Amino acid sequence: MAERLNSTVRKVDTVARLAGDEFTLILTDINDFRDAATVAKKILRRFSEPFDLDGRPRKVTISIGISLYPTDGQDVPSLLQQADEAMYTAKKQGRDSFRFASADLSQQAFEREALESALRQAVVDGGLEVHYQPIIEVASGRITGAEALLRWRHPEIGLMVPGQFLPLAQHSGLMPAISQWVLKSAFDQGAAWRAAGHGDLRLCINVSASELKDPNFHGLVERLLQETGLPGSSVDFEIPASVGLEGKEPVIRAMEELHRLGCRIALDDFGTGRPDFASFRQLPVNVLKVSPEYIRDVASGGQEAKLVRAATEIAHSLHIEVVAKAVETTDQYDFLRQNQCDRAQGFFFSRPLPPGEFLKLMAGPALSVN
Repeated sequence: MAERLNSTVRKVDTVARLAGDEFTLILTDINDFRDAATVAKKILRRFSEPFDLDGRPRKVTISIGISLYPTDGQDVPSLLQQADEAMYTAKKQGRDSFRFASADLSQQAFEREALESALRQAVVDGGLEVHYQPIIEVASGRITGAEALLRWRHPEIGLMVPGQFLPLAQHSGLMPAISQWVLKSAFDQGAAWRAAGHGDLRLCINVSASELKDPNFHGLVERLLQETGLPGSSVDFEIPASVGLEGKEPVIRAMEELHRLGCRIALDDFGTGRPDFASFRQLPVNVLKVSPEYIRDVASGGQEAKLVRAATEIAHSLHIEVVAKAVETTDQYDFLRQNQCDRAQGFFFSRPLPPGEFLKLMAGPALSVN
């Protein structure tokens, strides 16, 4: 028991046996109650394995109570008492579980655990979807690209956007599997559209810093291009501007490798933080996607309008295309047309759509507004 408990915590933490079959763990520097829940789940997983007692497997059940300083107590006796009471609650509710001293936190942890379990199942069973938002040519209104956007159709909650579940995916180690699935799904869809006669449609895929730093990422992209027959020149990889402009060697190297495959590189959300026009001149960048926070007030003629004009002028001088994100009004669209912005996307044109609906949209008239 002691060896298994010690293996679940850090060296700075304390594992002690109080009496009988009761143990206490003291975890230091816990910034969030979810960190304590992560340790509790790790303990439960470790003890799900039977003990080998003279060649005979024996399994024990574990009940865990958690108290947090200072909300549940400001001295050792109070914290121990609160954790003990929470542990007995866990016992009464079925064992092999954990509970917080705070009922609210226990409920949050339960909901989070249920959501994580459902997400793991969705990754295995195909509960995830990729929707596509059209990117239009500003001058003509013609659809020239599609940004692949992840969605999760939860059986009870309904359609969920990434902000509602990606933090959970990152925390639970599901991101690599999800990222690979999105990449393959998008490539397959791009190849299908190309076979259906939409060979000039550009596929735009978001890629994170962790993916770029993964030494296997370039090989995965190269393999998918070969398997689907999709030319690299029809794929844009969108990299957060904050990541690209840092200029770190692994990221720059990954961008150059994607460039060698024929793919285009887009700096996404340009303008967030401090816009740095000098830095992106040194990068293998083909597209600049302007942050929604600047597009939102661009028609007012203030600082936002000045930045978009400057970004467009400098980008064009370097033969870099400019795309405006989150366009929602006629005034914004008119400003973009008047200032030679190349492409745009947003709810003004269309929400992200499932592949079938996107295909119907492409078959319709151009999306420009007179």
